[in-house]
Amino acid sequence: MRWPHFHCMLLTPEGRVAYKPTLPINYHEQEAGLFKKSASKYYPLPTAHFLENIFYAGRPPLREATPESHLNDDFQTALDEAVLLGNFFCDRYYHWLIECLPQLVFLKEEDLVSTVLIPDDTHAPFIRSSLALLGVEAICCVKPPHFVTINTLIRPVSFSNDSLPNPLYLQKLREQLVGKGRKAWQPGEQALGGRFYIKRVDSKQRKLLNEAALIERLHAYGFEIISPEELSFEDTLNRFKKAQFIIGQHGGGLSNMLFMPQGSTVLEIGIGAFYPLHYFHLASVLKHRYFYFLEVEVDPGGEGCPDRVLHDLDYEVPLDQFEMTVQAMLGGL
Repeated sequence: MRWPHFHCMLLTPEGRVAYKPTLPINYHEQEAGLFKKSASKYYPLPTAHFLENIFYAGRPPLREATPESHLNDDFQTALDEAVLLGNFFCDRYYHWLIECLPQLVFLKEEDLVSTVLIPDDTHAPFIRSSLALLGVEAICCVKPPHFVTINTLIRPVSFSNDSLPNPLYLQKLREQLVGKGRKAWQPGEQALGGRFYIKRVDSKQRKLLNEAALIERLHAYGFEIISPEELSFEDTLNRFKKAQFIIGQHGGGLSNMLFMPQGSTVLEIGIGAFYPLHYFHLASVLKHRYFYFLEVEVDPGGEGCPDRVLHDLDYEVPLDQFEMTVQAMLGGL
């Protein structure tokens, strides 16, 4: 038995975004507890806070820019006005793409974009690349021991609710990004209707121990192996624009469903003991068909193991059951 397949997004008379998720295609009653929090959610329309006389050293929290004797003026940049997007995790792909960039779309609509502050981005080149595609030229990258003092800092608020992305501005972001990049597809590259398995490179946690055997089976169904960490942001965008089916473990690579054509299909592999719903909600907002696979084997390390530890455990996938889910995904049940 499955729950009805439905989707709703609208502006209520109170000026809030109302959202009810499209539940997984292969939903089963025994996993009902995982989706208990999937009732309608409401989002306040975003606003911006204007903070004065702010000190910023590359990470929240912000504080007043009061003189401090141990700070060297040689490492200081002074700005009249600046914008700060996101939160402590903004240099991670999911949080930047799904939480921070929709904020930028809102600020651009309100003509409030000035210099954008970003943390040390040496390991996150997608930050600069995505800002460039959205037409942002003024960037101030803050790398300790450097710091910035800002007369007026603009900080958007009220964008996400309980790991659900804001539907309205996420759709607007998708429209702006998908229209960017190469217009012509290069010979030999995957055409529309592509099938991708997202392989995590150099993963230190949540390692899929029998991934080689899983990939061998996926090759038989025409899946290409793709590692977004090894591609530029624009190349990633252009590849996923042409995808119809993607499979991946819970992780930032699934965020690239943002670029897929509406109505595409996503299969997420997750650990059933601790299953964050970020990509389930993201697929629903984007009107993709969402499948999940939770039949994984983990060693929880004893009773009372914290959720955070469960989230990062290595695991194996039972290949026969997994292949049946892939067949259902490709066949549309």
